Amino acid sequence: MKSTTSALSAPFVLKVVGYVLLLFALTDYLSVLAPMKWQEDQWLVGALTQLVDRGTTPLIGIAMIYVSSFLDSGSLRAEGRNPFMTGRFLAIVLSGILGLGFLATVPTQFVYTNKLLATAVDRLAKQSQQQEQQLAGQVQQRLGQLQEQVKDKAKLEAELKQIDEIVKTGQLNGQKVEPAQLEFIKKSQKDLQKLKDDPNHLQVMAKEASDQELQKVRENQKKTEEQARSEASRTSLKTGLSSLLLSIAFSLISWLGLAEMGIFSKR
Repeated sequence: MKSTTSALSAPFVLKVVGYVLLLFALTDYLSVLAPMKWQEDQWLVGALTQLVDRGTTPLIGIAMIYVSSFLDSGSLRAEGRNPFMTGRFLAIVLSGILGLGFLATVPTQFVYTNKLLATAVDRLAKQSQQQEQQLAGQVQQRLGQLQEQVKDKAKLEAELKQIDEIVKTGQLNGQKVEPAQLEFIKKSQKDLQKLKDDPNHLQVMAKEASDQELQKVRENQKKTEEQARSEASRTSLKTGLSSLLLSIAFSLISWLGLAEMGIFSKR
């Protein structure tokens, strides 16, 4: 008696858990899609990624319903009942729909991820261009300041003497100068000396400083762009592969279920 009761309760438990998982997945999917913003590429890619990440829950639920039908009667055919009016048939149909949906997700996610990447690269290029323009303005401003400084010979001599004293003593305002700071002061000493000897050297200094800063801006743009491309490729590959695997699993369950019900049999 206990054995019979246990055998009868097993498919019932599987069926209940399966339906609960399907309802849970449906609720979860609705929460993801609730603020529908189909016109926004960012939202669409994020929503597709979340749906794929949650794809195993309905898969397990449908599999439980599928298995419970065999434990219940040994077949998907509902004896004495219309097989198309049963919950398991609806689960099989839902499995087929999800299989097609996840299959469609693969190219959709790939296309919109590439669109987002193109937008991000274009934005980075514009930001880099703005930074270069700002840099050019700053260089010109600094160049004008240095030109005024070079014209004041007395002030230039005073600054050189002050720097010479710092370099000789290794102290600034009675305190020891750090090695890194001292190297910077020595470089300033050389630059001021060159300006004193040849005021035209100012243009060379400005160009060198501008080139160095431009190189930093462009390297930063290149690095950020490579990171964006890498992240897009990783996301596209992960989501696309997961979608394909889920599509195969759902489609297989649907096809096997319909075949077991005799849908594909010749009459």
